[in-house]
Amino acid sequence: MSATEKEIQDFLQELKAKMLALDFIFENRDKNRETLLKLEISVAKIREIIINLEVENYFQGPKENDQYGNNPMWIFGADVKKEEIYIKLTISAFSVICISFHIAEHSINYPFKKKK
Repeated sequence: MSATEKEIQDFLQELKAKMLALDFIFENRDKNRETLLKLEISVAKIREIIINLEVENYFQGPKENDQYGNNPMWIFGADVKKEEIYIKLTISAFSVICISFHIAEHSINYPFKKKK
């Protein structure tokens, strides 16, 4: 399912507010760890990247969440140190969960990215 610009803005607003108030969980998956090592970035830097996401970074979602409760998953992309990063996020009652933060395996299509 694809979201409207307003739905994405609402999600990002909630995400950013909850990142300041709730726990932030970075999933310790192989692809995620490998990306941190390759790009030499910290979880604190990942938090900063996520807080700076905009509608233009949107890729997909909301998607059904079969891993972390009932709240939907949202997928974004961002350029970090000349690499395109695939970012999958969800919000639970107690935390913001970064499920994926790794170098994109395929090119990401940004439906709301402004043409230059």
